[in-house]
Amino acid sequence: MVFSCLVMAGAGLVIFSAALPFTIQYPACLIFSAVGGMLPAAVFGGAPVFAPSPTLVATTNGLIVQGSQLGQVVGPPLLASMVSAAGSWAVAPRLMIPVALLGLMITLGDAHGGFVGRVTGGALAAVIGEAGRGIVGVTLL
Repeated sequence: MVFSCLVMAGAGLVIFSAALPFTIQYPACLIFSAVGGMLPAAVFGGAPVFAPSPTLVATTNGLIVQGSQLGQVVGPPLLASMVSAAGSWAVAPRLMIPVALLGLMITLGDAHGGFVGRVTGGALAAVIGEAGRGIVGVTLL
């Protein structure tokens, strides 16, 4: 998840940089989407490992789904309101970078491998992936 957060933050900077040509921005969109698309699948695949007991795997999956859906519902409209207020897509990294760094901090913050940090980090990573893919999709339209 550390890799995913860093790649998505970096790709977000490239995608919304007005100084870069389209031939660099478009591959960054593909990289962002590929990493963002693999992230929820990886989180779901790790749910049985991260759940505190086998009886709580379904609960862990539910938390991940809720986080993912929250990102799909909140992320794109929040970004749209920022872009509308500023009148430029150049403000997009002001949302994407802090959210990616927050996911990174939550993922790294659980140094002892406890359940709360791992599942919360996974759910937030899923939120970042889903919200980010929605944001990039809006950009490509």
